[in-house]
Amino acid sequence: MLPASSGCTTSNRTHTSEKLVEETFSTVCPGPHVFPKGQVYSEDLQEGLTNHPGIFEGTWESKFPGMVFPNYIVAVGAPLDSEGNGVYSWSIEFQCVEEHNAISFIGVNFYSRYPREDPRGATAEKEMQTAAAKLGVFEYTGGREGMATVVHAGCDDLNNI
Repeated sequence: MLPASSGCTTSNRTHTSEKLVEETFSTVCPGPHVFPKGQVYSEDLQEGLTNHPGIFEGTWESKFPGMVFPNYIVAVGAPLDSEGNGVYSWSIEFQCVEEHNAISFIGVNFYSRYPREDPRGATAEKEMQTAAAKLGVFEYTGGREGMATVVHAGCDDLNNI
């Protein structure tokens, strides 16, 4: 979920080594305060795997050199494989950065392998909302007000960035 005016958004992740995940995050900007409305914004992020399952150390060197974004997988959907390889239908991630004894950033990411328009995506969205409510996630986002699920129909061009 993103601010209500955001457009198509994707996050493509690739394991590039045993301890590193490269992520390309792209979104159509809501404008006008940072980038013009409709401009596609794309960034490369890195997620370092830690010795603790489900906890990553994210970096965004092009924007925040040296800052680490602790990233916790706080909920996952049903496994998609019977071998237990960690492939799930959806996940919720929570990020929180503290600087100078104050919280400077909170991020909550809802990821689904299926678009909302797919029946599996609609099911995943309901499951994520239920899990987020049980975990108290909305306490950190200011509630669901001002947030919206991005409709991904017609976002094929963004997937090819």
